[in-house]
Amino acid sequence: MIPTYCALADYSNNKTGLCWPRMDTLATRLSRSPRTIQRHLHLLKERGLIEFVERKRDWHGRFGAYVYRVLHIAAVASSEQEESWGQG
Repeated sequence: MIPTYCALADYSNNKTGLCWPRMDTLATRLSRSPRTIQRHLHLLKERGLIEFVERKRDWHGRFGAYVYRVLHIAAVASSEQEESWGQG
């Protein structure tokens, strides 16, 4: 589960914590099955480490990748922004 979290963090935006890697991409990168990655993602969500923001559609209109938010990254970026406002 930790490698899945780290892979999401690698893909995520530094300021928002948002990312949208495909499950197959994560599975290939981590040498795991897509089902294992799916299980990890749900465990991470249950533990409050990530959230599922939305489900993107591909150019055929079918559901593709989810958009995830890595909550720790989003929280750190938010607190850094608040600190910089307080210094001005």
